[in-house]
This record gives sequence, C-alpha cells and structure tokens, in this order.
Amino acid sequence: MSWIKKQQTKFENQERQSQREFVSGESHYVAGTRYLLNVIYGQTTPKVIIRNKTYIDLYVREGSTREQREKVMMEW
Repeated sequence: MSWIKKQQTKFENQERQSQREFVSGESHYVAGTRYLLNVIYGQTTPKVIIRNKTYIDLYVREGSTREQREKVMMEW
C-alpha cells in the first residue's frame, strides 16, 4: 500500500506539458501523431498545412499574437 501511495504522489507532482506559445520548433500532436510546428509569417490568409508527415506549417500574418496563432490552430 505504501508503494501505491508513493507512486500516486510521484504522479501528482510530475511536470505537466508546458503552455504552448505557438512558435516554430514546438511539438504538437494531431490524432496522436507528433509534428514540429513551423510558423510562417507573411501577408497571406491564415492557414495550417501538414507537410511530409513531420511538420505543421502555420501561416499567419506578421505581428500576430500567441492567441491569434492558437485560434488559427484550434479552428483548423
């Protein structure tokens, strides 16, 4: 019983996934598959494209905020 309680405490105190900033190089999971985020700034319509089964290309406008980048990802 003591081992179980020790493991429960260890599990409760472990680090959680950090808050996402939606910047290039972050790992994001889609349908259980890990992708690296590549943020591309420009004067284009915001969109998301999966490339080479490895990358998520996030196209956003120059100067976009974290919240705006997150919104584009979540609505995709």
